[in-house]
Amino acid sequence: MADPTTPTNPATGPGPATSAWLDRYEGSLLRLFGRPQLVLEHGDGAWVWDVEGRRYLDLVGGIAVNALGHNHPALVSAISKQAGQLVHVSNFYTSIPQVELAERILSVSAAPEGSAVFFCNSGTEALEAAIKLARRTGRTGIVAAEGAFHGRSTGALALTHKKAYREPFEPLLPGVSHVPWGDVDALRAGVTTETSALVLEPASCPTR
Repeated sequence: MADPTTPTNPATGPGPATSAWLDRYEGSLLRLFGRPQLVLEHGDGAWVWDVEGRRYLDLVGGIAVNALGHNHPALVSAISKQAGQLVHVSNFYTSIPQVELAERILSVSAAPEGSAVFFCNSGTEALEAAIKLARRTGRTGIVAAEGAFHGRSTGALALTHKKAYREPFEPLLPGVSHVPWGDVDALRAGVTTETSALVLEPASCPTR
């Protein structure tokens, strides 16, 4: 475990190691998000270190996915144990951890009888599944809130409100409308007999 009391390097701007790695990044990766600000090397708890040895408090957490922080011993142990048994199982099969985790989720959530778990790789993929499930009702209308971000895949992008994300890929999934956040009257007007789902993002990242 690294010492979290190690002082942060007060230097600012990219150092030589950072600049070299970022040049290699630009020569090999598609620049969807521009030039990165940092090249991170390792993390411990809520702290991360870059290739210059500078320490930062990680307030992003992988955009809210690193709930246990970095290098948590229980998580490292569980991942290592599973990698030593089975790294991946396709959906042609199942595994004991998959079944046990699904059962645990249903139990903790007190899900109604007949509920089931669907495992996927990201929030965007979960939303795509929700869109498909909603449209199986035969209704095609979906209502989302203005200012919301729901992902960059084709279906999720239709629900994402920011024009800069949407316009290059239009026409998108039809039947999607956006209402102002917090406007109950607009929400009531937006939900009709053709609405299959209301998708809301109560907690959002303002940098997206």
